[in-house]
Amino acid sequence: ALLVVVFGALAVLGDRGELPIEPPQAGVLLVPVALGTAIAAAAALAAFDLDVRGGSFGWKQPLGLLASIAIIVGLVPGVLALADGSFQTPSTPLAKLIDASLPDDAGDYNVLLIGDARLLPVPSTEYRDGVSWAIIDDGALDARDRWMPPTNEAAGLVTTALDEVSASSTLRAGRLLAPLGIRYVIVPEFDGVVSTVDNPLPSPVGLVPAMEDQLDLVALTPRLPTLEVFENRAFLPSTALLTGAAAEASESAGPEVLVRADLSESTAVFSGADQFGTSAESIGPGVVHLAVPFDDNWTLEVDGTSVAARRAFGETTAFDVVSGGLGELRYSSPVSRLLLVLVQVAFWIVALVVVSRVQVPSARRSPLTTTDETLIDLSSAPDPMSGPTTSSIAGSTTASMAGPATPLVAFPDAEDADQP
Repeated sequence: ALLVVVFGALAVLGDRGELPIEPPQAGVLLVPVALGTAIAAAAALAAFDLDVRGGSFGWKQPLGLLASIAIIVGLVPGVLALADGSFQTPSTPLAKLIDASLPDDAGDYNVLLIGDARLLPVPSTEYRDGVSWAIIDDGALDARDRWMPPTNEAAGLVTTALDEVSASSTLRAGRLLAPLGIRYVIVPEFDGVVSTVDNPLPSPVGLVPAMEDQLDLVALTPRLPTLEVFENRAFLPSTALLTGAAAEASESAGPEVLVRADLSESTAVFSGADQFGTSAESIGPGVVHLAVPFDDNWTLEVDGTSVAARRAFGETTAFDVVSGGLGELRYSSPVSRLLLVLVQVAFWIVALVVVSRVQVPSARRSPLTTTDETLIDLSSAPDPMSGPTTSSIAGSTTASMAGPATPLVAFPDAEDADQP
């Protein structure tokens, strides 16, 4: 009962936004509720079997019967929902609609999702007034996108852009988002589950009109009924070679520099580069820009010569290439990460060893045994016609009286029988 009440209340209050801290998602908080409900159901059935059936008739019997019926009734919706496995979700989920709206050209890029957090298909960062945002890449969504991204300095670029848009102080929000490789801005309106055409969630007031006012953001036509999609004409590819004015702008920081910068002189390079492998490509002189927060674990070698990493636009990662050649871009995980992984593996091994060596007390694993103690031993019973013998009774030994054995019943002799 405590699990159900406490975690159920946290889930309700968290969904209403009435908690002073940011709680976990409702699905996480409902796990202890399901556990407590299962324990209560098992206890009710066990009580009915042990106590109710074996006791005299009273209030326990009707109550136990009603509890058993309630458990069966509660299982009906779950069984019906599991019939086809769809859980009443739409045949075309929002994630597929987003993938279908994104072209696969012009190098790698990112997508900015803005709207109600309940509509976004990935974990999001709250902005304010019920508006949240998340950044995804141009690949298909998978389980890895369900992990909450860590907070970093580059998130400030998104916050700054949204602040400028909400205050109507700029018409170049696309340039503010360009260093993060954001080519598309998507505002979901319906997902067919939380927000439907018949029962839609309220859209953030003024968000779509404010995006339409931006000179760098162009609304795509025809529009999908569930999405508002805007293309950022000033975007930089996720991995780009900057030259000219764009290369010079990368050495500065601040929104006032970005809104005036000409970022058109950029070319996509190292397409498909990620932290899991090495990407090689012939590049020319310029600035190799990565649309990721500054991280010196990224390394670039041009014709075998290492190029030092620096900050670009104050937040992202860049390499100044003086002369062109064969470039190799790779990510080297820090030694500290490897050590942390080894420590985690060691803890798992210790936990498994401890669990495997846990022994069940002998009182629980051994069957109930009794000592068969012989109370009367007849194996050495005395012969009435014999001499002195010993007998064992109840584990003690006693000696019989010396002399002939006296019969327990004496029959008279024939001569005595004839006497009157």
